[in-house]
Amino acid sequence: MFLIICLASGSVWGLLGAYMVTDGRFDRAGLVAAAVSPGIAIIMGVAAKRFAGLRWIGRGVYTLIALFVATALFSIVVGVMWPATSVAAAQATPTNPFARAITMVGIVWMGMAFGGDVSWLWPLSLVNHLLIWNWPSGAKTRAPKTLGLTATGADGARQ
Repeated sequence: MFLIICLASGSVWGLLGAYMVTDGRFDRAGLVAAAVSPGIAIIMGVAAKRFAGLRWIGRGVYTLIALFVATALFSIVVGVMWPATSVAAAQATPTNPFARAITMVGIVWMGMAFGGDVSWLWPLSLVNHLLIWNWPSGAKTRAPKTLGLTATGADGARQ
């Protein structure tokens, strides 16, 4: 069930990220990144389980760092898939896909930090992580089986 929550979370974050990065056009780069986002969410969810025991300030700092790490992974996919469509775009962006990926990470991080998106993405990330941290892991505790035995006192009387 934990993986299903991560997959669902990654799908929602991927569509949100694709909408934001492509300005609502959902072009090829954004859709490929949205398709890869559930995998990013599984990586981030497994990593988040290790930090579930932190206090609130530690959880807040972790979710901010995790937001930037997940955004970097998403931006790398967008940067690699982003085509140079015009002469002006080809001159402004590097032709090497990995250089485009690093450029895209910088652009998205700057946009998040200075565009104000962190102010509403960070609380969403915290709520998302709280869901992951507090989701039951599947290990259920059972009530002990009764064996049909009764306890007796020292004098043999039933208790």
